Amino acid sequence: MNLSFIAKFSLGLLLLAGFGAFLYKFSIFTLTLLGGIILYFIIDQLLEYLTSKRLATWQSYTVIFLVMHIALVGFLLYVSLPLFTQLQALAKQFPSMLAQFQTYLGQFGEVLPAETILSELNGVFSSTIQSFFGASGALITALITIPIITTTLLLTKNELHKAFFAVIPNDYYEVTMTLSHRIISHVRDYITVRVIETAAMIALYSLGFLLIGMPHALLLGTVGGLLNIIPYLGPIITVVPLFLVALAEGNFALFGMSLAVFAVAQLIDNTVLQTWLVSKYVDIHPLAVVIVTLLGGELFGALGLIAAIPIYVISRILVVGWYDVLKAIDRHEKLLAQEKHESHA
Repeated sequence: MNLSFIAKFSLGLLLLAGFGAFLYKFSIFTLTLLGGIILYFIIDQLLEYLTSKRLATWQSYTVIFLVMHIALVGFLLYVSLPLFTQLQALAKQFPSMLAQFQTYLGQFGEVLPAETILSELNGVFSSTIQSFFGASGALITALITIPIITTTLLLTKNELHKAFFAVIPNDYYEVTMTLSHRIISHVRDYITVRVIETAAMIALYSLGFLLIGMPHALLLGTVGGLLNIIPYLGPIITVVPLFLVALAEGNFALFGMSLAVFAVAQLIDNTVLQTWLVSKYVDIHPLAVVIVTLLGGELFGALGLIAAIPIYVISRILVVGWYDVLKAIDRHEKLLAQEKHESHA
């Protein structure tokens, strides 16, 4: 492995790290951009599927346009507004929930540090609620900007493709095109299956909680589905709000039924979603999952717990892809040099 190869690979890693630091610094921009890219990948997949069914391009766009608008209206009416209302109701109810929880902990005497637990819970919940309502303006802006980013990517994807490969020398065009397509395909597949898995878990939790009469069913289902992104720890954390809500209702039978819903959803996730979807695209050792998740939480808090595995997988794809590109270019240069030497000989 020559010095030129090592220098190029190291430069690529530094650029990737610098780009990651920039995205972390401007997190709102990153989340908005990521949302637009994720939506682009999903729509692009749908376009490929519809065109494979012999629909014309304009017909495919029309179908997706109608579906997106129906989904958006349905989301606003039946998801976002009820979710916001349930969050407000839970915020008002939380002090009484803490009081009931304090009474419950008092039964254990000095075994459990009740005051410390209550203080921690109150601090976490209060900061979460404040962060949510404080970021509401940014969230509204993001919801407006994300479709614009997605539309721009869809309308200019051919131009972006040509502009990217226009700067690639002809000798490396085929190699770079093949490997870049592989990287984009892996990233797109990973994002798609994660979005599908999360949406399915939110639906399973919400429907199950609704059927058993759990208060704030949509809110708890959404929280559970999003926390499911965090390996191992996420499902455990999900149980805490279920217990608090059931305690506030004074109904431990409700908590037992919510645990049954939780168990069924996890069973479906582990036996169906994880096996058929995620395992096909996410090749990562269980020990690495634990280490990466804990490291992400230590460095970036709750957001790090959620984003650690996606960032690790996508970064690994990019690093391996960059390595493969450089190796292919290195082999190609050696072959060209050998052909020139033989032609002169």
